[in-house]
Amino acid sequence: MQPPMRYTGEKPVDPLIVNVWPLASGQASDYSVYEDSGVAVQYQRDVFARTPIEASQTGDALRVEVGPVEGRYPGMFEKRDYELRLPADWPA
Repeated sequence: MQPPMRYTGEKPVDPLIVNVWPLASGQASDYSVYEDSGVAVQYQRDVFARTPIEASQTGDALRVEVGPVEGRYPGMFEKRDYELRLPADWPA
């Protein structure tokens, strides 16, 4: 997700908002955030970036790991903040 905007591209998508939903103990999930310049068809030539995100639950301990960005595209952020949201009921 991204911060509220009146139109696409109004401001940088920073922070990138990541919702993490509850997992059962012993479960894991992984995702990949895809990004490209949004203004060209260079993605057709593998000019894009992906950021892996993994979550795992062990008992009451949740671990979320945002991996390093893989790939590059013109106009890409050199650095970005992430906001992790836990929108459901979690153990205390």
